[in-house]
This record gives sequence, structure tokens and C-alpha cells, in this order.
Amino acid sequence: MDLHIEVLAPHLSNAIPARILQYQKERFTQFIADCIRNRLPNALIIHGKGEGVLRQEIRHMISLEPKIKLQISVNHDGATEIWFNS
Repeated sequence: MDLHIEVLAPHLSNAIPARILQYQKERFTQFIADCIRNRLPNALIIHGKGEGVLRQEIRHMISLEPKIKLQISVNHDGATEIWFNS
């Protein structure tokens, strides 16, 4: 899942940062629920490098999800690969 706002919701590109972050988090939560429901073994979350605000939020949310057993930083910290419990 690519969380760059230009890809995810171009209509929000000029919104205030707090609104963009909230939308990205909502879509991430939806995506994780879909992955779990569809019993996917893993997923890739592209959050970008930037200032790291989105990356930190996403990784915190990952750490709170008991159905995710592993997270791995990939693409020079621009993405996170997650593995679900089987």
C-alpha cells in the first residue's frame, strides 16, 4: 500500500498536514483489516522517508496490532514490510 497522499488521495494534496496524516492513518487501518480478513501472509507499506512523521505513526500502529508478528524496514527506510501471524 502506498501511503503517499499524491497516490492515495490527490484531492487532499493541499490539505493541512494533520488532515493528511489522519486520512493516511485511517486508510492504513482499513488496509490492515482487509489483509487480516483475507489472510494475507505479508504486506508492504510505502510511507516514504521525508521527515519521518508518517513512518513513526505507522510503525507505532503496527506495534499495537497483535496479528502482526514482524515488521522489517525496506527501501532505505522508505517502506515497512509486515508479516502476519498465521
